[in-house]
Amino acid sequence: MGNWFGNFQKWRAQPPRNIYGGTMANSDFLFDELPVQFAPQSISQSGLGAVWTQHKAQLIAKYIFLFTMITRHGAYIDGFAGPKNDKLTDSWAAELVVNMEPRRLREVFLCDLDPIKVRKLEEMVGAQTDVNKRKYRIYSGDFNERIRDILSSGLIKEKTATFCLIDQFTLECHWETLRQIATHKPVGARKIEVFYFLGTGWLHRALTGHKRNITRPDLWWGRRWLEKLYKLRAVSIFAIRMAERFSQ
Repeated sequence: MGNWFGNFQKWRAQPPRNIYGGTMANSDFLFDELPVQFAPQSISQSGLGAVWTQHKAQLIAKYIFLFTMITRHGAYIDGFAGPKNDKLTDSWAAELVVNMEPRRLREVFLCDLDPIKVRKLEEMVGAQTDVNKRKYRIYSGDFNERIRDILSSGLIKEKTATFCLIDQFTLECHWETLRQIATHKPVGARKIEVFYFLGTGWLHRALTGHKRNITRPDLWWGRRWLEKLYKLRAVSIFAIRMAERFSQ
């Protein structure tokens, strides 16, 4: 995941391209307006090791700020919302987004499988002073199952500007989950915007570790030809193949 931060820095430095709207609504692809792919880069900080979690969280908060500056409202979905590293300040994306000013987000959906992280989410939401104005929903369990509850809540309507963060560790988010998110709104409506992080730094090791249990990688990839990726050792190739999957 941390290898992607440099990529997003380069992408973010480019002029904005229809962050919400434009030709995205009229495309037949699963997700459109994908960023140009660059070779992954590593990020480290002396004494702390990898600090991509911190940088990533701050990137998300900044992106949401710009997102709501354009839409003037919004719904936020975080499928893996618990804190990733308690030792680093400003490294919890959900907390940064929830506390962001001005508070233009109207609906916040937070999900995590870990009961300890769910309690942290509850504590964080419990400390908010706008619970009567903003709708908070916390879901305990597998995001691949709870996504149905989120999408059927009735809060994400056709014109609701919606942002979904997929900050998985490696293979947790199923392709079917992405399909449900992409097709939730009717044809011609503005789709839910998905921000997907891919752990290219350890992806090959994770995939080869599932050779005897192919079910999980297949659920993640969404097709039965995942074994073709086992021979791809260059992390840049992994990233490009995933980007191609999003546009098919």
